[in-house]
Amino acid sequence: FNTNQMNVIHVRAGVKIHNQDPEISNFSFQPYIRLCNLYLPKNQEVFVISDSLKTALALQTKLFENNFLDVNIKVPETAIHTFGYDQSSFNKMPTRLKVSYTKMFLKDFFFMLSANHLICDYRSCVARVAYLLRDGLNIYPINSNNSIIQ
Repeated sequence: FNTNQMNVIHVRAGVKIHNQDPEISNFSFQPYIRLCNLYLPKNQEVFVISDSLKTALALQTKLFENNFLDVNIKVPETAIHTFGYDQSSFNKMPTRLKVSYTKMFLKDFFFMLSANHLICDYRSCVARVAYLLRDGLNIYPINSNNSIIQ
């Protein structure tokens, strides 16, 4: 695939959204959709990367409603059966599963680093590291008040 024609939306869900973490209060897809409409060409592929299948599917639906027709979802196998990443559950896994899930995460992170455009939330540590490694190039936070240093 051609990463110059690929765009990524990263949504950190998991315990942050589903356990109502005060860090992510009043979660909404609207900021993601607004940035997609501003920066993403509608004729290019969009990947939604999330640790929650439920969240990724909901965002995919919103993107379809806004005429983004080539939307793919990338979620790790754990996200298919859960509401997202949970550190305590991960810590209890057998080592082989931890290695497998870590490899899946690294593949997703590669997508984030090599995409033409990246839409994310700097309240996610993963998004902040992506910002640093991309030198801030074509990366758009969902909240204009977001800073990589909070």
